[in-house]
This record gives sequence, structure tokens and C-alpha cells, in this order.
Amino acid sequence: MKSAVEKFMKCTGNYPTLNSKEDFFVEVNKLIPLIQEELDELRESLKLRWVESVLDDCLDLKVYNYQLQSILERLGCDVSSAEVAVDVNNSLKYTPSWDLATKWLSEHRASCLQKGEPCTFYICVTEVDNETYYCLKDGTGKVRKHIDFLRVELDRFVPVEYGGKLRLED
Repeated sequence: MKSAVEKFMKCTGNYPTLNSKEDFFVEVNKLIPLIQEELDELRESLKLRWVESVLDDCLDLKVYNYQLQSILERLGCDVSSAEVAVDVNNSLKYTPSWDLATKWLSEHRASCLQKGEPCTFYICVTEVDNETYYCLKDGTGKVRKHIDFLRVELDRFVPVEYGGKLRLED
């Protein structure tokens, strides 16, 4: 689908010219209202409980994601390697160890107590391929990182000239 999106961008005059770092920010900024429009349409499709329209919205959002990915790659970012790093990092947000999950929860509860804030975190239990896994979630259902979680270092996938550590070959 990605190559079809690039052809679409070129054939519709939407293939960005990236002659400078500023061009990058201008082009990405152009996508924001388009993505927002699709999110609004998705919200409406859900309200109407219209599955076909949700599918359309999903695919339109995928096109915009590919456009953003294409812009990043043309800038020199190694998007596919960054995606692998994020996947590995995300795998550290769940564990097969109940003891470790309860430790994570206890640390968050202690932190909330120290700050005088309510703690809405809880342990989510799932079974995948006959294996039980645990993760932390908050009151909204979002998967949360444990306190000593190391964030993924994405700067190694961004070219040096754009503030990263990736050295592009000449």
C-alpha cells in the first residue's frame, strides 16, 4: 500500500518538496487538519454505528500515516528500524511475572500517595497462547509504563543534521 500512496501523492501534486528542515515541518503540519478531519469522521461513523464507514476512515488514516512515514523517510529517518525499536520497547510494558506486575503497581501507588494524587492504575491480566501476561493500565484503560521504564531512544533513527544520531552515508 505504501508505494500506492506515494504514487497517489505524486499524481495528485501532494508529494512534498523537502529542500530544508523547515519544509519538513511545513509538510507535516499540512497533514494535521486532514488527519483531524478523518478522526472527526471516524467519531461520527462510530456514533452512527456504521462499520463500512469505520473501515473507510481506517484506510484514510492509514494513507495519512503512510504520507507521514514517507516524509520522514525522505528526510533520512530510518522509520522501519525505529518501529522495531518501539515494538521491543512496548514488549517491556507487559510481563509473565505476577510478582513483577504487583511490584510495578506498588511503586505507582507509593508515588501517587507521595504526591497526594489518586492512583487509578490497576493490573490487567490477559492470556495469549496459553500464557498469562500482566500489565499496568490506568482508569481510561491505557497501558502505562512502570516507574523505572526506559523510554526508547529514537534519536538514533534521525539524521544528525536534524538533531539525531543517525549518520547518513554520502
